Amino acid sequence: VAIALSGARAALGEAEAARAAVEAERDTLQAERAALDAALAMATAEVEELHARVAWAAEAGAEAVASWRAVVVEVGACEVDLASAMTDARAARAEVVAARVGETAARNDSDAAREEVEAAWAEATKQRHLAVHAVTQVAQWHATAD
Repeated sequence: VAIALSGARAALGEAEAARAAVEAERDTLQAERAALDAALAMATAEVEELHARVAWAAEAGAEAVASWRAVVVEVGACEVDLASAMTDARAARAEVVAARVGETAARNDSDAAREEVEAAWAEATKQRHLAVHAVTQVAQWHATAD
């Protein structure tokens, strides 16, 4: 009985040592689990922050694309306005050229009219001289006829 009792005590000591080892292993695993839980919480927070940044970047990108599209539309409108202004400028230039041509024609007409007036004046002066000469001759003829 003493041998059996001694064997049972030894087995009980081994069981106690095994239980202590299991408890120590459990404590180690719980500590590792707590560390893993903390790491998971940090990783989750980082992922959530990254999701927020991605959402912000997507929104900013959408705003940038919308702004870019608005700029493209505005540039297109400016190009249309520029083309219209260039057409108007060409038409105005053509009107200026036509006005200059008209002014030159009017100046030429004026010069021609002045030349005609001068020629008519010269002719009238010549006719007057001829008339004066004729009257003088007639007067001389009457004077000699008397």
